[in-house]
Amino acid sequence: MLRRPFSHARASSGEWRKPANLIVWALFALTVLATLYFGWHYVLDDVAGMAIAIASLALARVLTRFELGTARARVPAPHPSPA
Repeated sequence: MLRRPFSHARASSGEWRKPANLIVWALFALTVLATLYFGWHYVLDDVAGMAIAIASLALARVLTRFELGTARARVPAPHPSPA
């Protein structure tokens, strides 16, 4: 199967988001498992870390008044140029 070469249009279209999300969540899961397996942290440490991360993101959103829905709506999708 032939794939299109990487281009700026492809990068800005969001096609990379799904594989990137999958990689990030896999690394997150492996990190949690490793910290528990090697005895570096208890389960509660990982739960508390996630709670701190969520609270930090919520606080940053309030302080910066950032709205994800309107931020995505402002960026127009690129239109392919006629060949």
